[in-house]
Amino acid sequence: MIVTLKIMLKQSLIASLWVAMLALSSAAFAADPIPDAEQSEVWQKVRKSYFENRSIANDTDGKIVALKAPLRAEDASTVPVQIKTGLSQSKDRYIQKLYLFIDANPSPVAAIFTFTPESGRADIDTRVRIEAYSHMRAVAEMNDGKLFMATHYIKAAGG
Repeated sequence: MIVTLKIMLKQSLIASLWVAMLALSSAAFAADPIPDAEQSEVWQKVRKSYFENRSIANDTDGKIVALKAPLRAEDASTVPVQIKTGLSQSKDRYIQKLYLFIDANPSPVAAIFTFTPESGRADIDTRVRIEAYSHMRAVAEMNDGKLFMATHYIKAAGG
C-alpha cells in the first residue's frame, strides 16, 4: 500500500510539472511581441519607392480603409484578406488605388488595384501567400493624392 501511494504521488508530481511547463510555454507563446510596424526595413524601402516622402495617415478607425485577416493563418498558402473601404466612390472624392504590401514576402508588393468613380465601392476580398510572420498593409490613395493606411500583423509562415 505504501508503494502504491508513493507511485501515485510520483505520478501526481509528474503530471503537475507537465501542467506547469505547458502553462509557462503557452504564456510565452501568447506574449510573443509584435514588432513595430514602422521599424520594418522592407517597409521603409517600399514606402520610399512607391510614395517618396508623402505623408501616410494611419487609418486606425477604418473610415477610409480597413484591413482584415486572421491573426494566425490556418494555411499560409491561402490566407484570406479583406480590404474594406468606408467611402462611397464619387466624382469628387474617390479611392484611386489600393495597394497591398506584405513585408516578409519575397516580393512585398502583393497587389495594386486601380479604381474610378464608376467602379463602385473599392472593396477587395482575396487570398494571398504569406512567407513568414509579417506586417501587411493596405494603402488607399485618394484622387487628390492623400494616402491612408491600415496595418495588420499576421502569424503565418511557409506559404
